[in-house]
Amino acid sequence: SSAFLDRAIRLPESQSYLQSVVITNNVGLRIASSSEAAETHSFVGEETWWKESSRGEKGAVYIGGIYQDAQNASDFLFDIALPVLHKGTGRFLGILKASLHLKAFLQPFIYPIRFGSTGHAMLIDSAGVVLICPILPTGSHVADPALLERITADQSGWVTAHNDGHGGTNSLVGFAPVSAVNQLVSSQGGKQWHSFIRQEPKETYEPVQSLIRTVFTYGSLLVGLTGAIGFVVAGKLVRPLLLLHEGAEHIRKGDLGYRLQVKTDDEIEALADKFNEMAEKLSESYATLEHKVLARTRELQAINQIAATANQSLELQGLLDTTLEKVIEVTGFESGYVEILDLKESRLLMKSHFGLSPDLLDQLHSGGNRLASMEVIDTRAPVILEETRASDVTSPLMSAGYQTLIAFPIQSKNKIIGAFTLGSRTARTFTAQDLQLLSSIGNQVGTAVENAHLYQKEQETVEKLMEMDRVKSEFLSNISHELRTPLTSIIGFSEILLDRLAGDLTPDQESYVRNMNTSGQHLLEIINNILDLSKIKAGRMEVHPHPFSLRALLETIQQTIIPMTYKKGLHFDLSIDDGLDMIYTDEGKMKQILLNLLGNAVKFTPAKGAIQLQVRSGRLGRAKAIEMSVRDTGIGIPPHALSKIFDEFQQIDGSYTRDYPGTGLGLAITKRFVDILGGEISVESQSGVGSTFKVLVPTPEERDIRQPTLQTFSTAEMRSKTDVTSPLATAFENRSEHRDEDRPRILVVEDDPAVAKLLALYLTQEGYAVEHAYDGQDAIEKAQEMRPFAITLDIMLPRIDGWEVLKKLKTLPATKDIPVIIVSIVENPTLGFSLGAVDYFTKPINRKGLIDSLKKYSITQSVVRKPINFLVIEQDTVVMEQIGSILDEERFGVIKANGGEEGIALAVEIQPDLILLDLMLQNISGIETIHRLKQHPTARNIPIILFASRELTTEEKQILDGQVREIIYKNPSLKETLIQEVRKFEKLYPDKAKMIDGLTGLYNERYLNHRLADEVNRAFRYKRPFSILISNVDRFRVFNRRYGTEAGNHVLRELAVLYRRNTRASNPLCRAGGSTFVLLMPETTRDSAKMAAEKIRRLVESYDFSIPGKQTLEMVTVSIGTSTFFDDADSAEKMIIQAGNALKNAQEQGGNRTMSHDRVRT
Repeated sequence: SSAFLDRAIRLPESQSYLQSVVITNNVGLRIASSSEAAETHSFVGEETWWKESSRGEKGAVYIGGIYQDAQNASDFLFDIALPVLHKGTGRFLGILKASLHLKAFLQPFIYPIRFGSTGHAMLIDSAGVVLICPILPTGSHVADPALLERITADQSGWVTAHNDGHGGTNSLVGFAPVSAVNQLVSSQGGKQWHSFIRQEPKETYEPVQSLIRTVFTYGSLLVGLTGAIGFVVAGKLVRPLLLLHEGAEHIRKGDLGYRLQVKTDDEIEALADKFNEMAEKLSESYATLEHKVLARTRELQAINQIAATANQSLELQGLLDTTLEKVIEVTGFESGYVEILDLKESRLLMKSHFGLSPDLLDQLHSGGNRLASMEVIDTRAPVILEETRASDVTSPLMSAGYQTLIAFPIQSKNKIIGAFTLGSRTARTFTAQDLQLLSSIGNQVGTAVENAHLYQKEQETVEKLMEMDRVKSEFLSNISHELRTPLTSIIGFSEILLDRLAGDLTPDQESYVRNMNTSGQHLLEIINNILDLSKIKAGRMEVHPHPFSLRALLETIQQTIIPMTYKKGLHFDLSIDDGLDMIYTDEGKMKQILLNLLGNAVKFTPAKGAIQLQVRSGRLGRAKAIEMSVRDTGIGIPPHALSKIFDEFQQIDGSYTRDYPGTGLGLAITKRFVDILGGEISVESQSGVGSTFKVLVPTPEERDIRQPTLQTFSTAEMRSKTDVTSPLATAFENRSEHRDEDRPRILVVEDDPAVAKLLALYLTQEGYAVEHAYDGQDAIEKAQEMRPFAITLDIMLPRIDGWEVLKKLKTLPATKDIPVIIVSIVENPTLGFSLGAVDYFTKPINRKGLIDSLKKYSITQSVVRKPINFLVIEQDTVVMEQIGSILDEERFGVIKANGGEEGIALAVEIQPDLILLDLMLQNISGIETIHRLKQHPTARNIPIILFASRELTTEEKQILDGQVREIIYKNPSLKETLIQEVRKFEKLYPDKAKMIDGLTGLYNERYLNHRLADEVNRAFRYKRPFSILISNVDRFRVFNRRYGTEAGNHVLRELAVLYRRNTRASNPLCRAGGSTFVLLMPETTRDSAKMAAEKIRRLVESYDFSIPGKQTLEMVTVSIGTSTFFDDADSAEKMIIQAGNALKNAQEQGGNRTMSHDRVRT
């Protein structure tokens, strides 16, 4: 675990003799090191220490030879490698190698061994290299081959050295192998260690030399005089010397227990005593050295076992239980317990115990005595309790028959965090080494406990972060849903304003509203991305695979992308393999993936760049797949950023975020969508050159795809194929009885007034009648009562939620066949469709999608769009019904207000095209109502027609002068007068009468119909010539597919300007939809009309429609058809037909032509 690695590599911080620690895995890769210079994950499997320590199933301990420290040439190191095994299975996991400072490790054992003034001990290896010596430097060699051969023999002994390496000759040297170490290295072929003791020859033989000098001096003087005495004395000297030599031989052979028996009461006996004393010291020194090496080895083994046990778990309780058991096993105690210091309460808490009876545990928990562990906390040192020694500190264990008890601290980073207490039923003594061992154990366990605490805190932090992430996702999801409700109103009402459904806009107003709509759409995109991300994280993102045409999908994507590329002046190319069409996957997610990638390409590619989308067959593993590549010549992605581009909320860097705005969610969602579809996504990029994103999505075999059967029917055929006896047809038929003629009724179930009003505007503008229900119960009752044509249903409703309403509607006989379209912020179309909904829209409302969905169910209904909305403010119900009936017959939209207050509020909210106001109102008068309307900035420019049942006074006329468009008196001719005024209104206010084309600013088709009829009547009345000219852009649909809708709109606007500049201002110019323009030419003969048509054709042919600095467009041409009143036709309808046929013939002959209805003119 990471905690074990962390503890291991920190060992050099607490053990001065450790130079470094390296840990590898079971294949020789370095995974941790205390040295910052070491390269993690480098391979060390070829190193000797690794090979030797990894031998066998469970490895072996390895002790290496000495070598110089690379950072300090005067320092020598040696390596110890230990295998790391799994506690439960014993499986070999890796190797821990420690590099030890040779001198720091061995000095405490060797340097204290001294005898005499020059006698000392040292260690060498089998190659004669000095490991440690008080005199010789580490790394030097024993130069005498004979001496080295005797020392390295696998036995102890003594030898007289001619060269002992210390400058002495004929020195007496003792030696012996260090068996504890040699047993470990013998199986590895390593160099064995040998102890070596010596003393300066001068000091060793000083008594002999002194005696020889004395004998020589006195002998020389007495030799001649005391020959006989000399012989006796010589006899006494020879035997002791022979004994001395014999003793030296015994010691040389390793018999350190041999002693000389010389009793001469003279210097020889003194020499013999010195010799015996030296042998005794040599024996004691050797025994002490071997004991210390063995003790140190046992200490290291014990620490290693406990460290391994402590590092097996990061769970505190498990760690303490297993570690206490191992400590008792290693130290030979019988019972014990562990206490951890609670810093908040400043007391010790028992966390683990072993070998203690319940009674003893109760006594320990009672806290009546000052326990040894408490003393440990205060003194920071071990505390020993013995039965034979009185102490202020006690323990219930001593009363229970325990002879010895020791408590020692658990430390971490020089802080006491707890204490061990161990008990023995037999008396024990403790040496300094024993206490040192226990201290090391306390340090090891302290580090493990601290790591366990850190791990526990880390786990708690992770859990908190996970909870915070969950709360964050839930918050984002909730707030995103809540934001959709106001966005529905912002986007919907701004679209109504842009469509001029609430009146004309000034250029500045249009710019403001368009910015508002664009910002709303951008915010909606961000919200949708956040919701998608939340769904993906929550595992609620569903996949809906089905067979679909890949080519049709790519054509739709192309229509979306081309305007974006056109706007930036980019070249876009799409290529797809031949024969690749029907595939089986989630079409929506495929579309989103490609749109995200292409949108990014457009965003990051500068003007005049190129984008390519290539689609072909591929393979993902063994499965067939679709390979989609999006290439661009954009700014590219730096290598360091490639690894994070699919992360959430990531942009390449801060500068890009400013130059290329975005949330950084597009690619993150794309990656997750690809993953959901079982695919792969990759990217290649080069800064300043461009990027290529490649997506592979698996698809099933072609034989597994069920090809859909496509049939097309005309409306008449569809009606003929509809079984009028079917429940659906019966429902339509029955519902038609409960609606106004030609006005299908929609029940809008929505509790938010703003959204309900928006839906009503959408639907009434399309010719539907609207009824409202504001809660679930009301919806069910009104649906049964009204039996509407269709129902739009919100899910989040008061009283009864939308799901229950839908279930109820589908079980009631009267409502089960009514189409229900869900419009809600709740995203669960799967549930909606399963309960019987025919369509599902998520707010903000998709106006076009909603209307298209309703039209699918208008099999027997004719929906007529209302061109103008009237607000009628009238309190007389009879007059209100009369006016409503008149306007209904003329296909106008009628909004009714009962009184001035309600009328003012509705005028401000819905901004009608025209207000019809009664003079005689209650509460506030008609004049006061008009005054307040004219004071309001929103309603002040709405034209007003005033109804009056009496003649107005002069004062009233002065007050109303300039305030109303017309005054109509209530009389039997009210209908004719009202229609006449409305027609005047249409001519005077074509923009408010919905007669202005929003794209070009020209008159629209509705104006054309009115004006054409007037001009034909005028030509007929005064017998004057009148011609019309109808033009159409050649192959305009192909142009739009190639360059995009925005480029097409640009051409139409340029054509409008070109036509207007080159025709008479008195000739009305209209756009009749698409690329069709109609020019009305009063006082124009047939030949003049043809000349005008040819002039326009040539102007268009030579005009450059390219967008400066953005895109070069191909040549645009038009075909034109003409017709003249009386010469070609005798009615407005026939003129339109004749000119239309002429235009059709011109286009069929290749286009770029002008024709009359009967012959061609090139």
